[in-house]
Amino acid sequence: MPYSYNIDMEVGCVFVKAWGKISNQEFIDYINQIYNEPILPKPFKKIVDLSDVTDFNICYADAEKSRDVLSRYNEKRKHGKTAVFSASDVIYGISRMLGSINSDIVNTQTFRDINEAFEFLNILPFDYTIEYFNNALYARKCAA
Repeated sequence: MPYSYNIDMEVGCVFVKAWGKISNQEFIDYINQIYNEPILPKPFKKIVDLSDVTDFNICYADAEKSRDVLSRYNEKRKHGKTAVFSASDVIYGISRMLGSINSDIVNTQTFRDINEAFEFLNILPFDYTIEYFNNALYARKCAA
């Protein structure tokens, strides 16, 4: 699972961009890396752009394993909302399944429109511009 992320302390949000194929172990590695980030805001919001993901190879039993990992971090980190964006029907459906399985740990919603994802996190889309640099997703505050 190739991915990149950017932590914006001003917004209190982790911006994640993933692409290619995602396996369950890669998904768990991603969770471990993000949640072990020393500058992670408390609480933190997260937006995950899966628009360039081509395959999400995860079954229900694997999703339960990722849930166990998230549960361990729930004791240390204060979860905020997570917004997932995907235009693909398959990736959208898998993301909704994961959100449902983890709903008592993380308030996750999946969207087909990235602006709706930002609104869910109370990050107004018209206040920020979305930029991609070296496959990283950034939200930049617009000048007033």
